Amino acid sequence: MTTKRTLATVVGAAAAAMLVTFIPKEEGVSQVGYRDPLGIPTKCMGDTHDVVVGKTYTAAQCRASMEQALITHCSPVVESAPAIRAHPFALAAACSFTYNAGVAAWKHSDAYQHAKRGQWTDMCRALQIDDKGRAIFVTGRDRRTGQRIRLEGLVKRRALERLICEAGISNTQPWQPTPATRTEFNQLMRDYAQEAARPEYNLMDIAP
Repeated sequence: MTTKRTLATVVGAAAAAMLVTFIPKEEGVSQVGYRDPLGIPTKCMGDTHDVVVGKTYTAAQCRASMEQALITHCSPVVESAPAIRAHPFALAAACSFTYNAGVAAWKHSDAYQHAKRGQWTDMCRALQIDDKGRAIFVTGRDRRTGQRIRLEGLVKRRALERLICEAGISNTQPWQPTPATRTEFNQLMRDYAQEAARPEYNLMDIAP
């Protein structure tokens, strides 16, 4: 019998529960197709695949589209560094980064190189700050003006991804975020605990 390919079978139950908690918070939820601040057609929880601007989507359709989009973006992360499945929070953070920035961005990132080598502390840092000390993927190009603009929502997201990542690894020099970011992270962890307690996550981690 073929096991159905779900987010939990791709990344494991713990990472899946984290992602379905975190992604709606960061992407927002819109059941009507719209154009994001950069002019990209978007629906539901930041899904940009097969969008009809102005169309209404049901809650079930949005949940399904988010899961499929996460499978698409998480699969290359797992394939590039299979050992990351042993670190579900690091995997969730890398998946969130890839969901937001794209698979090509992940594969060209310093975080990807560190993940391949099993350098988890460096990978977590590189989701926010690359090896040259530069903040990454916190700007976007406005399709209407052609100008690159700094998006504060992305600055916050990169910081939260790093915190999520570091929550599941041993780090001798933990990063100190702003108090506001730490407060938001603590609330995220409480929400994650509630999501992870749902019956659908009470399962073994099935290999894809």
